[in-house]
Amino acid sequence: MNNELTEMADRAAKNAASAPLIMDDVIEKLDLQRYIGRKFEEKLRKEIYNTPISSTLLLALN
Repeated sequence: MNNELTEMADRAAKNAASAPLIMDDVIEKLDLQRYIGRKFEEKLRKEIYNTPISSTLLLALN
């Protein structure tokens, strides 16, 4: 029983120690997704503004 508790405590400590690394990875991925989203939006807006479409659609996109 005591050995199991020690193993559980060791696993918990390892998981807690790796949490900041996991969060850094998540934040990095979110930053990349935001960057890709902004680039996609810029490209899409350029395509839209270079295509004859109704002013109503342009207003809806802004």
